[in-house]
Amino acid sequence: MPFSLASTTTVLALLGLLVCTLLFGLFLILRYRRRVRQLEAEVQENARLADDALRTKSLFLTNMSHEIRTPMNGIVGMASLLQKTTLSKEQHSYLETIRHCSDMLLTVINTILETPEKPVPMRLPDTAIKTIPLLADKYALRILVAEDNPINQQLAMIILNKMGYKPEVAENGKEVLQQMTRHQFDIILMDIQMPEMDGLEATQHIRNSKGHQPVIIAITANATRYDRDECLAKGMNDYLSKPVDLEELSQTISKWGAKMKEAAYNEK
Repeated sequence: MPFSLASTTTVLALLGLLVCTLLFGLFLILRYRRRVRQLEAEVQENARLADDALRTKSLFLTNMSHEIRTPMNGIVGMASLLQKTTLSKEQHSYLETIRHCSDMLLTVINTILETPEKPVPMRLPDTAIKTIPLLADKYALRILVAEDNPINQQLAMIILNKMGYKPEVAENGKEVLQQMTRHQFDIILMDIQMPEMDGLEATQHIRNSKGHQPVIIAITANATRYDRDECLAKGMNDYLSKPVDLEELSQTISKWGAKMKEAAYNEK
């Protein structure tokens, strides 16, 4: 039965309404998708800004840690060596004050820079002091000190000499690579921030080479958890933060000396 004109008009009206509804729905979907893309772009931009802020903070903490810990290494290290000399009661009292203030200052630095706490107090027991010169008798090691700061060079030489070693010194990563063409070192005590070539780049060159592979121990003022992880990821074997505790240094050299001695024995 044919539709009447009224029926046709009604159907067309309904179809028109349906089309309008679909078009409006499509408009809402397109607008929603556009808003989603805008939000995604904002999220990505905020994430980028947050990453930039974290990198800036990390760089600031690394630089501040280096600038503060480098001179502190000299103060704490020389005070530890001074304890090995003959002191009057008055001099011993002054030394204890220096050590106590150093401990407190390091705690403040760790808190401000959000770095892991070093074991405190940093003073050496008498028994540990007496064992330091005996290390070279147990482990015949050739050691290279990579350090650009003159005071810390002097400190490292004195400590290692008292352990019985005669270390070589390199002032930057390039000198480390040059020294390795002339000598076969067992251990490299590697600073990180050095001119010309830093310790991380020097370590990568060594690990990528086919030559002798020494034990590389980071001794650095870069003392955040990120710095430690980066050192190990770049191929270093161990990590010590400045100011270096003499007992910890002694134990670390003993640990790797024992491992190398065992490895040499097993190769026989």
